[in-house]
Amino acid sequence: MRTMEDMVRVTSWVLLLVLFMCGCSAMSGGQAIASHEGGKDLVLTQAPADGTYELYDTYLDRRPKLVVSLMKGSRIGFRSTETGVVAVGGKREMPLNEGYYIWKKRK
Repeated sequence: MRTMEDMVRVTSWVLLLVLFMCGCSAMSGGQAIASHEGGKDLVLTQAPADGTYELYDTYLDRRPKLVVSLMKGSRIGFRSTETGVVAVGGKREMPLNEGYYIWKKRK
């Protein structure tokens, strides 16, 4: 017989899985370029090709938070500033709240 603590743990994992799947289905398609989860290492890289790149908050939005057109070699990713983490897409920067973010290249 399961304890209340076990039931809460299982329910929490199921809820997290459902939220993750909903977020991922909203962003299906496109090539993942860089991602950031609060408290983890920041990745600042280069766009692999000319194209349109979209920044998503995987937990909250089905629509991109930022869309940029970049040329191959442009900066894309995440960096730290005095006030927190920002998303970088070429010359554009956007301050971020805690969360899990991903840059994707539009198909």
